[in-house]
Amino acid sequence: MSAGLAATMGVALVVPGWASAASGDARQLTRSELLRVGLHVSDLPKALRPGEEGRTSVVRSGRSANGPDLCIDRDVDIVRGPTPRRHVAAVIPIAGSAQQLSITGTRSDIYQYPSARRAAAAFTRITTVSKTCVFDEKVEMNAGGIKLTADARGVVGRTSRLAGVRGLTLLFRARAQAALPPLFDASALADRYSAYHLAGATIVRVAYAQAEAVDGKATLNRKRKEFVRQTAVTVARRVARLS
Repeated sequence: MSAGLAATMGVALVVPGWASAASGDARQLTRSELLRVGLHVSDLPKALRPGEEGRTSVVRSGRSANGPDLCIDRDVDIVRGPTPRRHVAAVIPIAGSAQQLSITGTRSDIYQYPSARRAAAAFTRITTVSKTCVFDEKVEMNAGGIKLTADARGVVGRTSRLAGVRGLTLLFRARAQAALPPLFDASALADRYSAYHLAGATIVRVAYAQAEAVDGKATLNRKRKEFVRQTAVTVARRVARLS
C-alpha cells in the first residue's frame, strides 16, 4: 500500500485547524485563500496532466452560490446539499472537449458556510440526502425500429475520517445504447466519482468525471478513485491549516 493510500484510508488525520473547527470557531477563509487551497494541476499524477487549457476557477457568493450537486436521482432530478455562503470551484479538463462530444476532467469544490457548526450541519444533511443517490435502473424499449437500452447506477460509500468525521463518496454511472441494424449502433456513457470531507467552516469535494456521447472507453478505474480520495484529503488539510 502506498503512503498516500495509507493516509487516505487511515483512521484520522490531525493537523492544525481541526481543533478549532470542532469547537465551532473556525476562521472564514478569504477569496484568495480559497482559490489557493483548491485543486491545482500540480496535484494531478502525470497520467492525468491536461493539455494547454490548465485550471479554471469559478467563485460564487451569496445568492449565486449553489449547494453541492450530489447526484442525479432515479427521477433525473439534481440532488443538492445546503446552500453555502461562498462556493469556489477549480476545474481542470484532462481530455476531449464539448465539441468532440467527449470530455474527461477533474475538479475541486469548496463550499464555505457561515461557521463550522453550520458546515457540520450541512455535512450531516448531505450524508442523509445522499441516500436518494442509491439506485440501479435499467430500461429497454423499441421506438420506430430503433432499439434503446439504458442503465444507470448510484452508489454511496464512506472514506477516511478527518477530525473524527468520516468522509463520503458518491459514484454515478450511466450507459446508453441505440441501434438500428444495419444502419447504426451507437453508445454513450457518463461516469462521476466524488469524495467529500468536512474541514473548518467548509465542505470540500474532489471529483473525477467522464462523458462520452459517442463510442468511448470508460476511464474511471481503481486508480482514478484512489486519486479522488487522496486529493480530497489533501485539499481538506489545506483548508484546515488556515482555519
